[in-house]
Amino acid sequence: MEWSKFAEPRSITYPRRPPMSMLLLGKTWNCLNKIRTGHAQIKEMLFKWRLTESTQYDCGDLVQSIKHVVQEYPLRKFQGTWDDILTASPEAI
Repeated sequence: MEWSKFAEPRSITYPRRPPMSMLLLGKTWNCLNKIRTGHAQIKEMLFKWRLTESTQYDCGDLVQSIKHVVQEYPLRKFQGTWDDILTASPEAI
């Protein structure tokens, strides 16, 4: 599946209790899931959907991807881990 290329080897398993992310407000839950699946309104996806003519990011990087925005881009880089995003830790929220 295409979304699986964004997932780290560890993913959410079937917990005994609902994951913390199920208790979040809709807007926060929506944002975390866009990051988890890589289907956000970023240039890479907009280009795929033919809504923009380029994948280039405003920082000059050739492809604006979720990985770039969350893990590499200095102005928006998330300081936590991918695990924080998967488990909806306080750092991710």
